[in-house]
Amino acid sequence: MNARQKAKHFKRLYEETLPKKPYPVMHKTLLPKHYRISQMIDARDIADSPDTPQLLKTHIENRILQELRPLIWDNLKTEKDSYSDKYRYWLDIWVEPQERSDKE
Repeated sequence: MNARQKAKHFKRLYEETLPKKPYPVMHKTLLPKHYRISQMIDARDIADSPDTPQLLKTHIENRILQELRPLIWDNLKTEKDSYSDKYRYWLDIWVEPQERSDKE
């Protein structure tokens, strides 16, 4: 046995004499909440605004945000950063990826 092999052998013997501590394995599963917000826009509104697509887009965004506001405030998390004396606010959101179509 060379010196490296002897060191490994004695290290293994030493580690076997150490008391074994059972560390429990804990699994925590968080199920995400699913929120669906849908808006119906009358076809006449879409037909009436071919010249102003940005106005229609803004209108849809505002209506969806109006329904999201209570969810935001119910799920907003806060922590104070002790180093900078500032507050950090955050909200985790899961978004379903949109399927791409060839028409776009």
